[in-house]
Amino acid sequence: MKDYFYFEGDTLHVEYSLTIPADQKVVWQYLTETEKISEWFAEIEVGELKRNGHMVFRLPDSEITMPILSFVQDKEISYEWGGVGSVCFDLTSTTEGTKLYFYETLPADFSYRIRDITGWSMALKRLKQVVLGEQTTFDMDEFQEIKKRYRQRIADLKPRND
Repeated sequence: MKDYFYFEGDTLHVEYSLTIPADQKVVWQYLTETEKISEWFAEIEVGELKRNGHMVFRLPDSEITMPILSFVQDKEISYEWGGVGSVCFDLTSTTEGTKLYFYETLPADFSYRIRDITGWSMALKRLKQVVLGEQTTFDMDEFQEIKKRYRQRIADLKPRND
């Protein structure tokens, strides 16, 4: 998986891209059907799947409604994330399967930015695994190592005010 981080002002932008050797419509199902989403990100559910619909982030004692910001059937979905940020999944069919582009925008007031981008990198890895029918696990040592690496990369970036 390729990753790229940059700042616009004090807003952190995160981009991941990976190829999943599966049909685009299959990958789309894993982004837009609650049963399939739960295989790689248990807390996310579909609320109302359409532009101006919503996704739901379900916690043991609460839930957060996340408005859908853009929606193109079988191609793109973006929604609010954490109340102030956003995430976007964009799919493109290739000869190798499906290219998934993931974009995240995290303003300065988004809590736990490093933990969040680390979590997404691992979630996208799990997404690819479940689409391919592979077993997934969560490795806390891997999480901590990625988090440490990302913390340093972000610290090395200088927010731009352009």
